[in-house]
Amino acid sequence: MAAKKTKITIEEAISRLEEITGRMEKETLSLDEMMKLYQEGQQLEKECRSLLDTAEKKIRILTAGDLAESEKEAAGQDQGDGDE
Repeated sequence: MAAKKTKITIEEAISRLEEITGRMEKETLSLDEMMKLYQEGQQLEKECRSLLDTAEKKIRILTAGDLAESEKEAAGQDQGDGDE
């Protein structure tokens, strides 16, 4: 049976990565346990990268919209200056 994939926030993922790193640095772990933690860390890193990529795309869309709006406003002001 496949496990349900739950949404994780970037803050939760980073917190868990810090926990994993701390355990790997401070505890004496078996190779098997180290590998499990490493794999979990890799998955969390991938999830963080995906969340950051999504956020970056949204910011670009918002910024592009703001820039287009500013250009329209500037063009409207330029046309209005010639009416005097």
